[in-house]
Amino acid sequence: MKILTFDLEEWFHINNSDWIEVEQWPDLKKRIKDNTNIILSFLRRHHLKASFFVLGWVAEYYPELVKIIADEGHDVGYHSYYHRIPKYQSQKEFEKDLVKGIELLKSITGKEVKYYRAPNFSLKNKWMLDCLIDHGIEVSSSIKNPIKHKGISLPDEPFVFSKGSKQIIELPLETKHFNRLKIVFSGGGYFRILPISVLNKLFAKSEYLMLYFHPNDFDVDHPTRKELGFIRNKLNTIGTKTTLSKLEVLSDQYSFISIGQLLNQMDKNKLPVVSY
Repeated sequence: MKILTFDLEEWFHINNSDWIEVEQWPDLKKRIKDNTNIILSFLRRHHLKASFFVLGWVAEYYPELVKIIADEGHDVGYHSYYHRIPKYQSQKEFEKDLVKGIELLKSITGKEVKYYRAPNFSLKNKWMLDCLIDHGIEVSSSIKNPIKHKGISLPDEPFVFSKGSKQIIELPLETKHFNRLKIVFSGGGYFRILPISVLNKLFAKSEYLMLYFHPNDFDVDHPTRKELGFIRNKLNTIGTKTTLSKLEVLSDQYSFISIGQLLNQMDKNKLPVVSY
């Protein structure tokens, strides 16, 4: 199973998105509509469905874009409002952010929001899981393995976080080790940098794979800002000219599905269970 997902955010939504003040965001060069149209065109050509994790700020400014995504049959999940990493939020701040975002997405799509991804795959605290479940989130894709929970390595495949009657499916992001370097090859910067021959071998070896991309991964005219610094600007722009062509090649060789399609195929009762 190779799951195709996109984090719907702008090029300046990086890490904790505190590089540039939120008040300045409306004045920055916008690239998300053009880049998302590249993604949607790719999905139409290959008759694919995908899952989009939408930033609340993006949904607020581009509700018509979110509506198009939903109307074309793709999943719409939530990705925080301002791309704030959860560990820097209090429980109250996290819940307020969650409720505000999922209510906005529901008002745009007319559908309940059941999927969530934490910025930077950074969901770790137990109370965050409680909050997600309490507000109707059924599936999270917010962990970058390998990490340990209660001293035990979490599964490198779909599993269930469980506490009493509370349950939530986690679809983790897989990593590979090359000597001391840990890489996440199925999306983002490493995908842009790695040759297609290497990606093909890695994809062939992975029965379960969570693919994740951002609109700016496809931007051949990616903006830069001095506030981001030389290294971050370089990381943002390197390899963007190759992303689409690599994805085209891989989509001809492997079957990509959305989270919704995965859930229709999967027996939840057979997933590993992790108590939290």
